[in-house]
Amino acid sequence: MKNKKTKIGYVPEKSLKGGSKTWCVPYALATVMGVDYEEMYDFCAETLHNAFGRKRVIKGLTKNEAVLIGKELGLDINYVSTIWGRFTLGRIKEYIERVKVDKEIINSRVENGEYEVVKSEKTEAIGFKSFDDYGECTRYIDSKIDLWEMPEEHFNARFFLVEVTNHEMVYDAELDLVIDNCSLEWTKPKEHRWKRTIMKAIAPVIDDTGVAL
Repeated sequence: MKNKKTKIGYVPEKSLKGGSKTWCVPYALATVMGVDYEEMYDFCAETLHNAFGRKRVIKGLTKNEAVLIGKELGLDINYVSTIWGRFTLGRIKEYIERVKVDKEIINSRVENGEYEVVKSEKTEAIGFKSFDDYGECTRYIDSKIDLWEMPEEHFNARFFLVEVTNHEMVYDAELDLVIDNCSLEWTKPKEHRWKRTIMKAIAPVIDDTGVAL
């Protein structure tokens, strides 16, 4: 299934199996890859079975599972979120701009020496060491590290996987439209049923060579 191309305005059909629910993460990935929902659902189930021996029905998937499935699809999925500020889905454009600003703040703090990048000898986790009048302090805050590590050009992607509270969607930044397994159509964020739902994270849709789909 690798090297499929996102189709502008593509809308996967919902599950055609009688009594089966159409789940949000497989639906979002099907939209991103331009394939049928059932094909993506089966791919997700096979990937998780091969990785973890997981046999149960695919329902809610974690971000880590989405990242794993993305690698098998040839996608470089990395979620990032705002450090300062909360936004609803209806303000997704502002959310993405805020993420960019937060990255600039973190980058500038690293460049001017306010943050020193360190690696834990015990866990090899990356963290930021900061200094103040009381001494030094090292924090391993994933959201800050994820932003610092993400290349700036990834924010120029047209499509984003979007995580709102307990739900996954796809956003077309050029047309300012979202789609998910509930709407089954591309909709303006401010008109979507989840418009007041809090944004949790976004992941630019990038393939494993660094190219936006």
